[in-house]
Parts: sequence; C-alpha cells; structure tokens
Amino acid sequence: YYIWPCWIIWGLDRVSRWLRYAILTNFHSPNKSPAELELVNHDTIRITVRRWVPFGWRAGQHMFLAFPTLGPVESHPFTIATIPEGEGKEMEMVYIVRARDGFTKRLREHIVDKDGLCRAPVFMDGPYGAPPDITVFDTCVFFAGMYRLLDALSEINTRI
Repeated sequence: YYIWPCWIIWGLDRVSRWLRYAILTNFHSPNKSPAELELVNHDTIRITVRRWVPFGWRAGQHMFLAFPTLGPVESHPFTIATIPEGEGKEMEMVYIVRARDGFTKRLREHIVDKDGLCRAPVFMDGPYGAPPDITVFDTCVFFAGMYRLLDALSEINTRI
C-alpha cells in the first residue's frame, strides 16, 4: 500500500518531463529548427539554437542538450551564454563549449568533418538552475579563465 503512491508520483514526474521535452525540442520534427554548430578555435564550440522557451531563462541557467544524429542519444548540461531578447516566440540561445573528452570530443570531430560549421537536430530540456542573486552587493569581482590558470599552476608544480 505504501509503494503505490511513490510509483504514481514518479510516473507523473516522468510524464511531465517528457511533455516538457516534447514542447521544447519540436520532438515531432527536430530538423525544423536545428542547432548551428561552429568551431571557434581548436577546442571551443559555439552552439546556436533558435527555440521557443515558454518562461524564458536567466543568466547562469543551463539546459540539457542531446544530438540524436551524433551517436547514442546522451543529454549533457550546457550553460546558456545569452539572455532572452526580443518579443517573438523564438529566441536565440548561444552556448560556448570547450571540447574535452567523450561527448564534446565527438561533437568537435563531427564539426571538423563538416569544415568547421554545420547544423544538427537537437533535443532540449530545461532551463535548470538558479544562479545566485548578486544584486544585493554594491560591487562584484568576477574571475574568468580559472581553468587555464589552474592548468598552468599544476604544470609549474610538476616541473619543480
């Protein structure tokens, strides 16, 4: 008797997630609005998607993206690099991705095979996350490029 309510709640969660997934991704025709994939430099990829997101998004939120034509369908979280602009139904979302191993490496190789620019159908889920509210502070200091700095520091430590 106690397990059935849990199964019902879990089932409702799955159904609502699939409905949202279908709405955000044009599930019936993903080729209608594909993602534009561009190789910016040797390890940086720009993903541009034009979609309708019912309640928009905020800076710092992320979406799960899956590219069904690039092998096994895997969803990976990517932070949205733009803010919603415009009054139309479709808005442009840009993601800046650093190619590493696994999925992002396969994505980079696919773009290289297509001469640095291509289109691919994409399935989306989100947005998720709640970025911290920094409006309560008078001043803020932001650091960028920390990964490169940490890589350089670890290389120096190994030489010493």
